[in-house]
Amino acid sequence: MKHHRFFVAACAVAFSTLSWAQPPVPFYSANVTKIDKQGPGSVVIVTKDSVEAVCSWYRKNLEDANGEHKTEDGAVIFYTKNGATVDVELGNKFDPGTHIGLVWDAKKFGPYPDK
Repeated sequence: MKHHRFFVAACAVAFSTLSWAQPPVPFYSANVTKIDKQGPGSVVIVTKDSVEAVCSWYRKNLEDANGEHKTEDGAVIFYTKNGATVDVELGNKFDPGTHIGLVWDAKKFGPYPDK
């Protein structure tokens, strides 16, 4: 019985640690229509907001920012000191909206939880 209590307590600590793991980049949440997990440390968020509005929000809220780059096709990539990136780009007629790609080291910062 002692071992059983220890196992339950260890599992509770492990699960609570996983649930508190937060990616090192903030998740955009205004007017979101879809969140698509691509992998443990990769998520695409789709919002109805404009690329400009999303970029402005990340300029204010990405505390670990280390620079940004605008690509020829109009996407904006934000870099962070911890290695995570935020890629903001306009969708297309088949997949409309503004797409926000978040990528981080899941081993270091924890995976995006399955829903």
